[in-house]
Amino acid sequence: MKRLLIAGLLSLSVGCESAKNAVVKAGGWDVPSPVYGEAKEVQPPDIPAPSGFKLQTSGKESYYLIVDRYRDAQLVYSGDAILDDVVMFYRSQMPLPINGWKEDGLEKTSKGVLLRFVKGDKGEYRCSVEVSRPYDQSPLRVDVRLKTYL
Repeated sequence: MKRLLIAGLLSLSVGCESAKNAVVKAGGWDVPSPVYGEAKEVQPPDIPAPSGFKLQTSGKESYYLIVDRYRDAQLVYSGDAILDDVVMFYRSQMPLPINGWKEDGLEKTSKGVLLRFVKGDKGEYRCSVEVSRPYDQSPLRVDVRLKTYL
């Protein structure tokens, strides 16, 4: 049992040519590490951001990973706006042909609203958008989560 655990740990190594080109080696596969950094580097082209909202890139809050058809992202934005306006922004922008998402649900939470979207022939791409105000009088927070189910 210990040998399997040690062998598994040894097969997982990280090689860093640069922050952008980091590669995780797992089970013989080379998988690029998620890209962290400036908005232009991590913003998926089919997920819009509300005007005036800033992508949080400090401390690896936001990332975008794409390998072949697999996509994974977590995007955290903050900005000053009316919660319902931001919800309507996503409800109107995500389904546009340029973005191609279909709304799949809306749920009120204790601090805001959670929207769900799907994309792909079999709904293999799923995106959740949570718009919330973490504390009274604080800026709005938008948490976007993109997952692939192939």
